[in-house]
Amino acid sequence: MRLRVFTKSEWEEPPRIRHQFARLMKKYGNEVIFYQKPRYFFRSSMVLNDESIQLERSAQLIHHQLRLGVVLSFLNSLYEKYSIKKTVGNYFSNDLIVNFNYDYYFLRDIFPDNIIITVINDDFVAQARFFDGYYAERLLEKTCLMSDDVLCVSKPLCEQARKWSSAKLFLPWTEKKYEPPKATTRRSVLFWAHINRRVEFSFIEFCAHRLPDVDFHLIGPVDDSVKSELNHLVGTFTNISYISSMSLDEINFDNYFSAIIPYKAGKKEIEAVTASNKTFQLLGKGMPLVVSGMPNFINSQAIVKVQNKEEFVSALLFCQREFDGLQPTIRELVSENGFNERYMQLLDIVESLKSDSGKSLV
Repeated sequence: MRLRVFTKSEWEEPPRIRHQFARLMKKYGNEVIFYQKPRYFFRSSMVLNDESIQLERSAQLIHHQLRLGVVLSFLNSLYEKYSIKKTVGNYFSNDLIVNFNYDYYFLRDIFPDNIIITVINDDFVAQARFFDGYYAERLLEKTCLMSDDVLCVSKPLCEQARKWSSAKLFLPWTEKKYEPPKATTRRSVLFWAHINRRVEFSFIEFCAHRLPDVDFHLIGPVDDSVKSELNHLVGTFTNISYISSMSLDEINFDNYFSAIIPYKAGKKEIEAVTASNKTFQLLGKGMPLVVSGMPNFINSQAIVKVQNKEEFVSALLFCQREFDGLQPTIRELVSENGFNERYMQLLDIVESLKSDSGKSLV
C-alpha cells in the first residue's frame, strides 16, 4: 500500500504523531511519501531519508493563521493544489491519503477517487490567533466533510469533529513493548518533554521543597521564554536538575518511580488532550504518571490527575509507595496501545472504507 501523508511538520523536528504514524506504516512494509511543512512560493524536490521514507515539500501562498476569509483561503488553495499536483508524478487513484492538516479541504480536488483519512491531533480552533477561531473552525469543517473518515487523538476533539463526521478515537501508541522495571531503590522523578510556557513550574518548585529527598530531572529542549524560570529552579533547589535533550532509549529509568506532565490549567489546547504522544512510551518503561491541567486525560489507576500542588505531592508519594503494585495495570495499558494494536485499528478502518466505497488500495 502506498500512502501520502500531508503535514505541517519538518521530518527532523522532535517527533510527533505524524512522524510516528509514517514510521509505523513503513515498519509494516508500506510505501510512505511524507509531505513536510510547505514553503512559501517554491516547492522542493523529493528526497529519500535514511529510513526509506520519501520526503516531499509543496508550496503555499499564505500562512494558515492568516487565511482569514473566503478569498484568501481560496487563493491559497489554488496555489497549494497546483504545487501538490506537481509532486504527484506517477499518480495512482489507489494511494491512501492521510491528512494531518485541518485546512486541507482542497485535497479532494486533487485526489477525487482516493480514500482520504484526516487525523486531528490538536485543537486547531483553540490555537487560532484571530476571531476566536471562527475561520479555523470553518476550514476544519470543510476538511472533515471532504474526508472519508476522521480520526482524533482525544475525546474532546472527537466531540468537536462529530459535528461534521463520524470521528473515531485514535490514540497515540508505544513503538516498543512493556519493559518490566528492575528491582532497585527509586528516588527520582522524570519530566521528559518540550519545556515551554505550558509547564506549571510552581508545581515542580513546591514538590521539590516538600520532597527534599526526591530528585527531579527535567529533560528536553527549552523555549527561550522560560529559560529564566528554569534557571531559577535549578539554581535554587539542589534536587532539581536540567539535562539537555535525550531520546527515550538514552534515559536510564532505574532510578525513577514516576514521570510527570505538569501543565497549566485553563488552556483549551491542553485540556483537549486524552493522551500525549509520549504517554504510552513512558508507561512502556513502567512509569506511573502524574499529570495536571488535562482533565480529559486517559483514566487509569496508574495515571494520577491532580489539580493543585498538594495533590501533586500526594500523587508522587502514591507512585513511589505503590510502584511495584501498579505494574500489572501499566502492563495491560501498554499492551492495549502498542504499535501492532494501532496498526490493526487503522487497517480495520481502511477495510471498512474500501467495502463501503468500492475503492481499492494497493
